[in-house]
Parts: sequence; structure tokens; C-alpha cells
Amino acid sequence: MPLLVDAEQTWLQPAIDGIVLNLSRTHNREHPIVYNTFQMYLKDSRERLDQYIAVADKEGHVPCVKLVRGAYMQSEEERCKENGRPYPVHESIEATHACYDDAAHMLIDRLDTCGVLIASHNQSTVEQAVEKLLDQGHRSDHPRIAFGQLYGMADHLSFALGSNSFNICKYVPFGPIREVIPYLTRRLEENASILGGTPYERSLLWKELKRRRVGFSITHN
Repeated sequence: MPLLVDAEQTWLQPAIDGIVLNLSRTHNREHPIVYNTFQMYLKDSRERLDQYIAVADKEGHVPCVKLVRGAYMQSEEERCKENGRPYPVHESIEATHACYDDAAHMLIDRLDTCGVLIASHNQSTVEQAVEKLLDQGHRSDHPRIAFGQLYGMADHLSFALGSNSFNICKYVPFGPIREVIPYLTRRLEENASILGGTPYERSLLWKELKRRRVGFSITHN
């Protein structure tokens, strides 16, 4: 069972990176077990990702990566104002998308020597990753790659991936309301396009429900 270690704000992340690297040295010797999360909205994310992979390759353990876009823009901005430091986040959403997709494609290029979780609600990102995976000649259920979405978000993507035998992780946050609600709020801020795409997503979910209902009826006649 993989262990996915989440990412936090930039002033906490170095400690997390160190802990995950040590766990990787112990547990990722043969199989992808412990995954570190890289927030691709950070300007230095690709550099840090490349460094992590280089260290893992040199030391002989499997680099395991969960890719997300990131969800701490407000706290990062407040911290920078307090300390007078440069803002670490990409200047545009387009730059974040490009950074994310480039990293995803790089990891798929070397899929047999790493583990990757494409944690994204972005349809374009998922479609590009699927196309890249199949173009490389990998089967859809390759054991070293999975796609992840929150339960209740981008379920149409999860349905489509699952019905085509891709590996899917659906996250179900649980805990005290005072902790879960801020977490879900950050996810919505991170994926603001979901709000604008709600009618489209609803239509796709309705089609999926009808498909399942028909399938159920045929199976039981």
C-alpha cells in the first residue's frame, strides 16, 4: 500500500522533503512505496523535482512523485509580505499548467524507473498524460502510474479513466469539520475552473448515470 506524503507551505517543505527522502532510501529500494508531493505552482518545483530524482537514481532507490498544482497562494503571499521575500508562485496559471504538464510528461518518459501519481482535476492535463502514456507503448493499467481526484470533484474524469482500466485514486477527506472545511476550500481555490465547469461536468455525470442504469438493466434481464 503506497504512502502519499502531502505538501505544505514553502517554509515547512524542506523538512518534509528530508523526511520523505530518508523514507525513500529505506522503503523504495525495489517498489514505489513512499511518494513525495511536488506543488508545481512553485517556480522552483521542477528544479527540486529533478534534484530528488537525481539523488534517488544515484543512491539506487525508486523516486516516487505525486504531482499537484498547489493550494497555499494566500498564505505564501502573506508570508512574503511579512518577510520581504520574492513571491515563489508562478506569475500565471498558464505557467503553472505548463510546469505541471512538462513534469508529468518527463515522469512518464521514465515510468519504468519511477512511480507517479497524476493528482489533477484538470481535463487537459489528464488527457495529455493519457495520450503520452499510450504513445510510449505502456498499457493503461501500468502499475507505476495512477490518477487521483477528490471524491465529488471531477468524477467524470475518474469514471472515464476507470472504465478504460487506468489506475484511479479517489481521496475522501475526513476529520473534524473545522479542519476538513478549510482543506476543501483550498482545493476549490486550487481548482477554481471547476466552478465554471459545473454545468459541463453535471452533463457528463448524468450521461454516466444513464449508461450505468442501462448496463444494470441489461445485466439483470
